[in-house]
Amino acid sequence: MPAAHILYATATKTRAGVESAPAAGPISRGAWGCARDTFIWDLSSIEIKPTALREPLHLLSGGPEVLAALRRRIASGDGAVMGELYEAAYHPLLADLTTAAKNDRGVAVLLNPHLSAPSLGLDKSGLRELRQAGAVTTAYNHVDESTEFWGHAKPWIFADKDKPLEAWVGNLAWAPQSLKRNELTTVLTDARAGAVHEWTSAAIADDPDRMLAAAENAAQHGVLVDDPRTGAKVLADQMRATIIDAKRGETLHIATKGIDDTAMTQLIVDAKARGVNVDVYVRDLAPDDADMLEQAAVTTRVLAGAFPGWRVNMIAGRRDATLGTAFLWNNMTRVAGGTSRDIGLYLQGDARDQVIDAVRGLEQVAGRGHSIRTARALGFLTTTS
Repeated sequence: MPAAHILYATATKTRAGVESAPAAGPISRGAWGCARDTFIWDLSSIEIKPTALREPLHLLSGGPEVLAALRRRIASGDGAVMGELYEAAYHPLLADLTTAAKNDRGVAVLLNPHLSAPSLGLDKSGLRELRQAGAVTTAYNHVDESTEFWGHAKPWIFADKDKPLEAWVGNLAWAPQSLKRNELTTVLTDARAGAVHEWTSAAIADDPDRMLAAAENAAQHGVLVDDPRTGAKVLADQMRATIIDAKRGETLHIATKGIDDTAMTQLIVDAKARGVNVDVYVRDLAPDDADMLEQAAVTTRVLAGAFPGWRVNMIAGRRDATLGTAFLWNNMTRVAGGTSRDIGLYLQGDARDQVIDAVRGLEQVAGRGHSIRTARALGFLTTTS
């Protein structure tokens, strides 16, 4: 089975940087150990449930438009609301959740443990009012004091009466800066919504065993998660596999908020060297990665300065695509020791084509951006990790 057709498999424990032999057999819960251990995920043995992976998605495009749509969805619902906040900074959204909590709808929110970081906004009064209204708020916990985890997945789940469970998965921060951003958000109402719900619910309950089981179940439905709390690296590994599996003459389309991981960049360079047509759209590009891409003559458009609101994260090959919250940043995509909690979708068929078309539409809005040479001269190359 081609590497890019894989979703999850048995994990083989190795030392960082050591290639692991393919592991046979179905995945076992015990294979995903605690985040203190170092893992390289072997993805060679898996079972795919292809139906949902190929069906067209309900896609929402934009920043302010999607944020407004989420607020309308919260206000119009009559059931429970569950979600994850990377920032608790947008007062209107916090007020909407507070109103829902006061109406006894059941509101639960997973908070990024770094809400007080200087780079993030925090509406302390809005968060306090939300808690006082009866909402359950808890942080995505650390394993120990020396490990810094970031809650970056940001899904929202709605459980209304007499309606299918609904999950929103996208990369918007649901914060004031989202009003100036462009992103793709998917609205799921099939089994994937249930998978997102259970994974988020398990984290809110602070139950690592449930989190492991939820990650495994999610992968079977094409919902890919990275979770440093449990060691799951399914999204990052599938992103890596899509690049590795690209063949001579095929097109590899990479659109991402940032690239700052020379190991991932080397995979892109290797793909170019074996005759893959590689096309990269990136907002934040680190200097070392820029040098590698430029030397390999990889077609790259740098959007920093030209389109600062770019937040799309997609890697698409001939057979499949991933769309998610993880950038090609070291803390998200490195083989071991990642610190970011992320989520994404594995897509084939019509869904893959639909997402590629949507990303290309945003790229047309963005324009051609800058060449690496021009971006360097203008001071737009940046270290993102």
